[in-house]
Amino acid sequence: MNQNNKEFVMADLFRLLWASKFFICGLAFIFAALMLVKTAFFTAPRYKADGMLYVSNKTAVLAGEVIDQSDIVTSRALGEVYIEVLKSRSFLTSVSEATGGYYNWKDIGSMLSVSSINETELLSVSGVNSNPEDARNIATAILAKAPDKLKNVLTGGYVVVVDPVAEEATPLGNGTVKNTAVGFLFGAFLAFIVVFLRNYFDKTVHRGEDVAKRYDISILGSVSQ
Repeated sequence: MNQNNKEFVMADLFRLLWASKFFICGLAFIFAALMLVKTAFFTAPRYKADGMLYVSNKTAVLAGEVIDQSDIVTSRALGEVYIEVLKSRSFLTSVSEATGGYYNWKDIGSMLSVSSINETELLSVSGVNSNPEDARNIATAILAKAPDKLKNVLTGGYVVVVDPVAEEATPLGNGTVKNTAVGFLFGAFLAFIVVFLRNYFDKTVHRGEDVAKRYDISILGSVSQ
């Protein structure tokens, strides 16, 4: 396809979108409104409770002991392993039992978030739930059971709770703005697909230029109805 044809295609696309702007915007706002209502009235707000763990490849770090680069790299590698251990079924089952068994291990896993902080030996552990007390209890149980579990899995390591769970969970909201924006974009995209398909399968000749481009011929003139 030459440059002129590309320009024609882009021009036709923009013309098509402009001609259907009210349909596209209307459908986008409809989906945005639906997501807004769903989130605002039918989605419970979430709360987050978090703490912090420190992991090291050494059993303990003595005062004045120099930690070389290899120790840091090894500790970071252990941190990645520890994250997977904390997501294991056996560990999550123990957390479920410690919190009264109201949530099963799969539920706990969906509420749990474990990540390395800036690729250091520090691990951030979070529990997210629609109930602030449940979020705090889950995060507290995870931090309480994590050191023993990790030491049993990997010998020679050192795990300690650096930052315990706060007394109150942090409110995260229910994502009203984000969900509304997603609904708007989805509605606009769906409208674009509808407009594109409708135009693609429309074989009606609307303008003389359409005949010229379709059959690669020149139009000398046209007779209006």
